[in-house]
Amino acid sequence: MKRVTRSKDKKYTEDTIRKARRQKIHWIRKCFFNPIGCA
Repeated sequence: MKRVTRSKDKKYTEDTIRKARRQKIHWIRKCFFNPIGCA
C-alpha cells in the first residue's frame, strides 16, 4: 500500500514539474517576443 502511494506521489510530482517547466518555457517565449506584455 505504501509503495503504491509513493509511486503515485512520485508520478504526480513528475507531472507537476513537467507542467511547470512547460509553462515556464511558454512564459519565457512569450516574454521574449513581447517584453512589454511580460512586465
